[in-house]
Amino acid sequence: MKNLPRLALSLSFLVLFILQGCAALPNQLTGLIQSHTATPTATADAAAMVNSLTDQEVRLGVQEALDDYARAYNRNDPELLAQAVDQENLPFRRMVTSWFETLQQSVSAGEVHYELTAQQITRLDQGYVMAHISAFGSLAADWTFRYNGERWVLSEPGKEQVGKPERVEKEHFIFEIYPWDRAYNDDIMKLMETAAEKVNAKLGKLPQEKALVKILPGYSVNPAVDPNAMAYYNSSGSDNMDEIVVFAPNSMNFGFYDPTLGWQAALEQTLVHEYTHMTHMRAFDNAGKLMDWFKEGLAEMVSESTRIYEVTDGLQKDRLIPIIDSTASYNQQDLMHLYLLQTDVSLAYAESESLVVYIMQNYGGMDAVWKLARADDDLQDFDAALQQALGVDYATFDKEWRLWLQQNFGS
Repeated sequence: MKNLPRLALSLSFLVLFILQGCAALPNQLTGLIQSHTATPTATADAAAMVNSLTDQEVRLGVQEALDDYARAYNRNDPELLAQAVDQENLPFRRMVTSWFETLQQSVSAGEVHYELTAQQITRLDQGYVMAHISAFGSLAADWTFRYNGERWVLSEPGKEQVGKPERVEKEHFIFEIYPWDRAYNDDIMKLMETAAEKVNAKLGKLPQEKALVKILPGYSVNPAVDPNAMAYYNSSGSDNMDEIVVFAPNSMNFGFYDPTLGWQAALEQTLVHEYTHMTHMRAFDNAGKLMDWFKEGLAEMVSESTRIYEVTDGLQKDRLIPIIDSTASYNQQDLMHLYLLQTDVSLAYAESESLVVYIMQNYGGMDAVWKLARADDDLQDFDAALQQALGVDYATFDKEWRLWLQQNFGS
């Protein structure tokens, strides 16, 4: 999967936010910081300076950075963005600038006003701090900041700060972990093994190969990875192994999560989704490879995604994406070519999941799902595959699927 739903999340939830009602730095705090930072300090000096501040003083500085960051999005002001983001960390700067430019050029720009509150500060190594942030009254995030000699800025550690990675082998995976994320590594490794158990329970078998799971403290550690996903599967990984790349919860790449469930719930569902992709590829020979909807619908079903309920909105607005777009001969905007979609990608994932569930409920469970996938591989014709595998032509299948959607998801 090329992380399309997560890209949408990155654009609509990860990059837009505002922190309102924050006071400017008090005069005594401004003087204290200036007295320590006439010029940028070395790491040890910066850590010593930060340690001399109270959590409240740090939190006020962090809020000021978030204020400017949010105003940059609300006003489409790249200069404010630059003030709020670490300009010395070039990969990080490039990433957040790209998010900003992409969103400001999209149709969603300016549609939503965001509110954030920095609730708690956790001190990290080498002068960095992590802020636990409340967002929109119902979401949370954990982001890293540093003092750059003049002000607090959104940042993340680079390769030189996170420590040397080590590899830990478990039953189904080999993990590459960094000392920087010592507070998260054990939990993430357990979640990954739990994901394997859930995939096995749904599909009945797992790959013989072990995946290399890279737990990254942030994008700056490896700028070659995709920055637009909480986690993703790469079948062409390093060391001749498939990879699953996971961003730690204290990175901006992780995004927002429901604080009542915790970051673990959000990550577990994503890990199940991504490991389903590997299982599909390695244990089931990537059956159904010509149908984009099949691989994503399968992963959504196995991970028990609630995205399927987006179908209700699609029905109400009469904007369901067709399985096959018969009006175009290239760049088709349909589920068979999901990765070419220009809009409504999340809805496409919901519909894809609904197709898998519909087949399971009406044509004989997972056996029918795999039978259709293999028939389509052999015949390379969806209508013919439906007739061979399920005994129904495309027109009837499409009509009855839409009726099932109305019965199950219509208002």
